[in-house]
Amino acid sequence: MTTTEASSEIKKFIEQTYEVEFKGKVEVVNLDEDTHVLRLILNSFYVPLNITVQGTMEEFLENVKDQIKKRRLNLVEYYSGYKNESGRNN
Repeated sequence: MTTTEASSEIKKFIEQTYEVEFKGKVEVVNLDEDTHVLRLILNSFYVPLNITVQGTMEEFLENVKDQIKKRRLNLVEYYSGYKNESGRNN
């Protein structure tokens, strides 16, 4: 299975599991023959969710699907914080 096919399968799995249309980016990368990485870009390009699995592509997909179920990705939110010290005299 190619990385493109794996990405498509994972995207379909997310949509079926959470009953949503997933508009984020799903990217599968092979680091080497036995190490695969899922980069799941939810709503922050700078903070992707990475899942790395060492094993065959089938083991990778099985593990990723299990993680997608357990992590409750529909509840993930990102916040940015800024420190404003103007006007403070310490």
